[in-house]
Amino acid sequence: MVRKLHPYKLTTEYVWNITLPHRKVGEMFIVCGVLYAVDSVTDATTSIRFAFDLYQNKVLEANIPFSNPFRNNSMISYNPNIAKSTPGTKGTNSFIQSYLEQ
Repeated sequence: MVRKLHPYKLTTEYVWNITLPHRKVGEMFIVCGVLYAVDSVTDATTSIRFAFDLYQNKVLEANIPFSNPFRNNSMISYNPNIAKSTPGTKGTNSFIQSYLEQ
């Protein structure tokens, strides 16, 4: 479930109930209104095979390689200034640019 909150009141503005086989997803994150699911947070080389556009309410085709050299991620962050998505540890260069440039 994904919830959009009002930025000041923190009240619910919208709720998406997205059904996924949760045992097949390692981590999820949102970039520019698109929810991405990483296959594994413990494999060094993995993929993002699920993307859901929260603005258009539709599933997008995705097959994005994702590098995770330190494994065992507990967080994935995104830096919009450099259009880079990285695991919560230092040293990796995983890009989500193919979807951001569309």
